Amino acid sequence: MLNSQVAASQFKSAGLWPLAVCICLLPLALLLGCSPKVERVRLLPVQLPPKPVDFPIQLYSDKDPECPFEEIGLVVSRKRNAFVSMEEVTESLRAEARKMGGDAVIKVKLGSVVTGGSVGTYGDFSSVDVEQKSTISGTVIRWLEANCSK
Repeated sequence: MLNSQVAASQFKSAGLWPLAVCICLLPLALLLGCSPKVERVRLLPVQLPPKPVDFPIQLYSDKDPECPFEEIGLVVSRKRNAFVSMEEVTESLRAEARKMGGDAVIKVKLGSVVTGGSVGTYGDFSSVDVEQKSTISGTVIRWLEANCSK
């Protein structure tokens, strides 16, 4: 038997295998947990080519842009935990719009989504704890005129 096979066999027989798997997967779990969760729905029947990563995506909250546009998709981005800032959530919205081939995001709204909850009873008292995560959502658009971006 090779030395590495012997070491692996001893490692497994010592009951340390689950610990090793957890240690190896911990960086991946931390990386995924420290980024926003993004969901999208494409509205066009065709997929557009993505925009460059440094393409400036404009955000419009209460009024639509003056230029003619078409809606290409819906995007929602939310915080996974307290370590994710709303700036990161907003940037993930822009990044997803770029991936979809968008020029801007309209109808941008801040909100929250319920992600969990619990009910506790303490003697004669009851309490309900609701876990919510902040979200930002909008409609991804592309300009119909090449030089228009207002």
